[in-house]
Amino acid sequence: MESPLTVAATQSPASVPARPPDPCLLVLFGATGDLAHRKIAPALFALHRGGELPSPFGVLATSTSVKDAPTYRADLRQSLAASFQAFAASEGPVTVELIDFMKTAVPTGTVEFLKGGISRSDLQGTRLWRGSIVSPSGNRYPIWVRVRLQQNYKIVVAQETIGPGSSISEAQVAVETRRLPYQESAAFFADPALVAGRTAIRQIQDGQTVLRKDIVAAREIQAGDTVAVTAVAGAAHLTLEAKAETAGLRGGSILLKNPLSGKKFRATVTGPGHASVQGLVHAN
Repeated sequence: MESPLTVAATQSPASVPARPPDPCLLVLFGATGDLAHRKIAPALFALHRGGELPSPFGVLATSTSVKDAPTYRADLRQSLAASFQAFAASEGPVTVELIDFMKTAVPTGTVEFLKGGISRSDLQGTRLWRGSIVSPSGNRYPIWVRVRLQQNYKIVVAQETIGPGSSISEAQVAVETRRLPYQESAAFFADPALVAGRTAIRQIQDGQTVLRKDIVAAREIQAGDTVAVTAVAGAAHLTLEAKAETAGLRGGSILLKNPLSGKKFRATVTGPGHASVQGLVHAN
């Protein structure tokens, strides 16, 4: 080419859609549950950061748990802060290794590779990065490259072997700096405080990175616990004590047993030692 190309870095999506996305209202059932806090909300926030949500966009959150809007928003902010804690632990520049590129001839112009155009890593750790050439007249021509992106991250690793079902203490983990694929740090933790108190669901070896998929939040209710249950039927509120037959996380369903009648029923966990049920309590 006659003139050198320049690279424009930006946070915007890599492609310009043929038409704007339709406005959307997402109805989220079980909004106070563990799945909503650990998976759905962080995924929506990631789409928002990448400019990939339609405008306007809204979420209608529903749950059987009794919770006011300000409290729910505060809990959600806390969950998002924990989910994206690892991104704040990145160090130094991102290295870009060029693996392959489009061989088709394109006009001279400005090269734009935008963050929204980066795909997930494949099994070889490479990513397809879609961009465009912007000609002096403003026309865009799609291009692509295949790259390997890496950056240093501070991550939490085990200091001893942790068995499945074990509650993790801060003394069992430490922070180390390791080189990881760019933007995949959401699978890891950067702060030991976010790991402490959680339960391992599979064995974590000494020196192994503590992955989010390997641990779960401590259950607010364990089998055998005495639970304060609030039954709500219209304007009537009834509180009773029951024994937990199963364990559960906040927003999840557990099986309870009335110690007086011996009858079993299901309720939704609302916090440590507390659950709620809508309507009359039905026996199994």
